[in-house]
Amino acid sequence: MTLKPKVGFLVAAAMAAFTAGRHIFKGTGIIGLPILENETLTRTARWMGYYVWHMVSATVVLMALGFLWAAIRPEARSAGQLMTVLAAAFAGLALWITFSAGFPIEKVFPLHAFTVMTLAGGFSSYRK
Repeated sequence: MTLKPKVGFLVAAAMAAFTAGRHIFKGTGIIGLPILENETLTRTARWMGYYVWHMVSATVVLMALGFLWAAIRPEARSAGQLMTVLAAAFAGLALWITFSAGFPIEKVFPLHAFTVMTLAGGFSSYRK
């Protein structure tokens, strides 16, 4: 059996893996831990923020695995499609937060990362 990976899902898997690594290894120190250490927030808000931080970590790692599975196994196409829908939802949320908070659009990494995943996953989702 020859392995013929779906390129779009492979690109999305790589982007998700990169995003997970950046989130875990860079973001924890500049966002995750400061949330936990912020004494101006209530104890509940601090720990729930930290909990959500870890949920995002796990979700993006699982997205990378789902995209990779879909890239190398034709029968897992629906998993890739599900990851694509999730990436699109996260891209939309990032866009809304970008405009709501007034962040410069070029500096919002999650917006760009999840958009790449959405486009790449979409490419493989609807091509035989």
